[in-house]
Amino acid sequence: MLSPVSKTLVCVCLSLLTLAGCTGGAPVPTEDQMLQDSGRVVWTFIDEAKKERKADVIQSKLSIMLESLDAQAAASGGKLVELRDAAKTLQSELQAGEKPADSLQKFADSVSALVPEPQNLGE
Repeated sequence: MLSPVSKTLVCVCLSLLTLAGCTGGAPVPTEDQMLQDSGRVVWTFIDEAKKERKADVIQSKLSIMLESLDAQAAASGGKLVELRDAAKTLQSELQAGEKPADSLQKFADSVSALVPEPQNLGE
């Protein structure tokens, strides 16, 4: 058995280890990192949406992606706002009944001006 002093010492050590683990955190991602991550998600969406071609399914997936883009644009601003706005334009065009293929191509053109398409997309 441990003496009361040893038990106290063990408790203090465990508490300090717990606090040390809580204070260290991952660095905050830069705007460029967030843009690249968001860009990859958007390009994946474009790739999948071009294969889907059903406006209602595309709109449903776009709606989910827009929630994420809205949060990231609010947090970081910059090109993420432009990326989000391009996605909102796509949403408006699809809701207005434009052809998904045409709207997706315009969206892809807008996105490529902000974030280049990844080389290994779809592999």
